[in-house]
Amino acid sequence: VRRVLGTVGTKSPLFNCRKSFEAVVSIVGGSEADDTLVEALQESAQDVLEGISNIDFQAYSVNFTELTPTKEKLLFDARERLDRTLRSYKTFLDLATLADPATQSMLRSAMPAAM
Repeated sequence: VRRVLGTVGTKSPLFNCRKSFEAVVSIVGGSEADDTLVEALQESAQDVLEGISNIDFQAYSVNFTELTPTKEKLLFDARERLDRTLRSYKTFLDLATLADPATQSMLRSAMPAAM
């Protein structure tokens, strides 16, 4: 589960992703962006990071229970959390695009795949 999600090992896609989110918030926060935008961006980033952690925990926990209803509940909860996390990530990207053009250019340099 962790290999598919990308949360295990230094070669996993999500390894150190917190740093990327923090960099975006820092870049936007250091610009002339409205404080409300920066706060919303921080909140959205936190939602994404907590979501990844929660999905990882729930899906990994399936390995340690033998009760089918418990496994099904954990997987159902992980899927629901994945949907919420993806929505939070979209919100994060949408908010990042509200920054001024110069800041957007810096963001594209910091996170080319996302912008």
